[in-house]
Amino acid sequence: GKPKLAWTQLTQTVPAGGMPKGSYGWDSAIRDYARGMNMHVIDEISGAVMDYQNFDTYGDEQNSVNLANFIDQIPSGKIVALQVLGSATRKLEASAIEKIKALGSVEVGTLVHRQPWVFVGVKGDPSAAVEQSIPYVDQQTTGTAAITATFNAFFGSYDVTVTSEWLGGRSRCTFSVGLAGNEYVINLKDDVSSWEAGDHIVLASTDYDMEQAEEFQL
Repeated sequence: GKPKLAWTQLTQTVPAGGMPKGSYGWDSAIRDYARGMNMHVIDEISGAVMDYQNFDTYGDEQNSVNLANFIDQIPSGKIVALQVLGSATRKLEASAIEKIKALGSVEVGTLVHRQPWVFVGVKGDPSAAVEQSIPYVDQQTTGTAAITATFNAFFGSYDVTVTSEWLGGRSRCTFSVGLAGNEYVINLKDDVSSWEAGDHIVLASTDYDMEQAEEFQL
């Protein structure tokens, strides 16, 4: 076959797990209980979680105003994930509803008491929004609203997954950001078009430690 490029250099560090800032997970069952609207803001380039805020829009209308103001401050292009824990509608007022609708939601204005709901969107691009709600039945058997949205970045693709549920007598939310499909992109200094799918490569550090080398299949 044709000669293959023998070696080259990385133009960036290969991060642990394939993501520049690593994967991220949040679970209301093991973290602070946070009734109402829970919001994560994710950097669209690195997949890093930039901010997390809870707004108890069940207990206090001022939290609804704070939610609307917080959405205003999110830079355009950032990924926004929202989920309901417990209930979020009793004090959810019009300004917050309109701000969430502007992100791309079509369901937020019709949510009812204790209804599980999840949303992922991109600030400034309503067409990118995905959401799911399920009818509230009771605290024991209602079920789980869940979505996974996949985004592309320079290191490959990553998933943003959110859930909201009423099961077994309790409400629970989870949120995670992780590499999609366990595959990622490496950026190299030279033209490697001679490499083909199925070829094996070794990523090695500049150290002399043989334990710092890993083999991968393209």
